[in-house]
Amino acid sequence: MRLVWVVSLLGCRSYEPDPITERWTDNLTHITRDWHATGDGFAVEPTPADARTAYVLPQRALTSHTTSGVHLWLRKQLPVASDIRLGGFVVDPDVGLRVALYGDGSSAAPARYELSIDRVHGARLVVHPDGGPPITIAGTLPAWVKAERYERHRWHITHSSGVLRWFFDDNLLATYEEPQPLADATHRYLALVDGGAFDALAIAPL
Repeated sequence: MRLVWVVSLLGCRSYEPDPITERWTDNLTHITRDWHATGDGFAVEPTPADARTAYVLPQRALTSHTTSGVHLWLRKQLPVASDIRLGGFVVDPDVGLRVALYGDGSSAAPARYELSIDRVHGARLVVHPDGGPPITIAGTLPAWVKAERYERHRWHITHSSGVLRWFFDDNLLATYEEPQPLADATHRYLALVDGGAFDALAIAPL
């Protein structure tokens, strides 16, 4: 009886994946246990056939139709110096695509960096410094970007030596230099925020 009880406890241990120490990828065709959602809304769905033809989209993508701020956190801890590449497309043009970086990994509380593009505001990088008000940096989207429904884009974000650089379809959108390097090692997680669709993710240490 005691043996059964011990095995049961081991089976209930929370899953704690290793931090990212080498290149890691996810094609986002399944929501694995590497992910944790703060609420409902994300699901892997087929993309419409007409959209796949017009915008060269994958057959399936991790999609959210809610706009209530649900975060889908990657449970793997990001490297302090990281290279992040993400593919996604717009579902609701007024919401666009949103990503949170260097957050707590478990809630919808503001992360250190919040990046978004949408039809209304264009591109925005919001930084939440320690003990200070948010800093909003506007980025200029390339002229061909309309943030229309099913419009697919590539994001490339680097964070090294306290400098974050955000590239969008190979164009530099925004840069932010920290006054001092990030000190809180516990806030090193990435979240996909609801309202868009994502189909590729790659993270590597720099």
